[in-house]
Amino acid sequence: MNLKENLADKYVAYLDVLGFKELVFKRKIEDLEIYFSTIHEVLNDVKSAKQNIQSLLVSDSVILIAPNTKEDFKILIRAVQTIQTALFFKNIWIRGAVSFGEIHFDTKENLIVGKGLINAYLLEQLARYPRVIIDPSVIPRIEPNRESFYQFINPDSLNCDLNNLNLVHDGSSSNEDFFVAYGHKVMTEAVKQRELEKVYKLVLENIYSSQLHYEKYLWVKKYFIEVLTNVLEMYSKNSGKSSDETVYIKQWFDKFPGI
Repeated sequence: MNLKENLADKYVAYLDVLGFKELVFKRKIEDLEIYFSTIHEVLNDVKSAKQNIQSLLVSDSVILIAPNTKEDFKILIRAVQTIQTALFFKNIWIRGAVSFGEIHFDTKENLIVGKGLINAYLLEQLARYPRVIIDPSVIPRIEPNRESFYQFINPDSLNCDLNNLNLVHDGSSSNEDFFVAYGHKVMTEAVKQRELEKVYKLVLENIYSSQLHYEKYLWVKKYFIEVLTNVLEMYSKNSGKSSDETVYIKQWFDKFPGI
């Protein structure tokens, strides 16, 4: 082993499953199987697309590693968004962080080590809500400032294509960091599959599950309302105000604030 030669600067995402300990201690085997099968399915899709993303699954933690390029960073963010969305529809919530730093991952030796992983792990604990935040130190590595970073990561114009959605959400209006915009993928998929009722019920179920969780899922409610507003605007602009999708969204639009 020669760490001096093998350590390299890369982007690292550290994802943690909320409530995983409860699943283990209460022996919710079916939920655990759903979690692992969903994660494996998404990671296999990433590998089959021949993208330069390395991954490691350890119990309730998922680690993703991408090369030090702007395009690979964008691919990494898209992979995180896909994982969050897939798990959301299984009522499994993710908190995490994306950072940057030296890291060495040896699949043969089953070894992973480096500042990049530590940076992401420590930052995950500051995420607070069910979201994956982006280390502010990453921004100038991608673009000179917040605005150009946001423009590079996100498409110039949104449409109803699941592959052309916002990848990061700018939380500056509420004094929050950039985080992965999983809500855009959740809501757009829910509209296409006519599953806004499922999204509504999942938020409702979790927001009143416990006083310990209330603040976390109150944040989710507010975030999802903001996203649904954006999605409604997107469909109204691209499909027309009387399209089936726009009418469907409006049926649920006024219900989410009342959760």
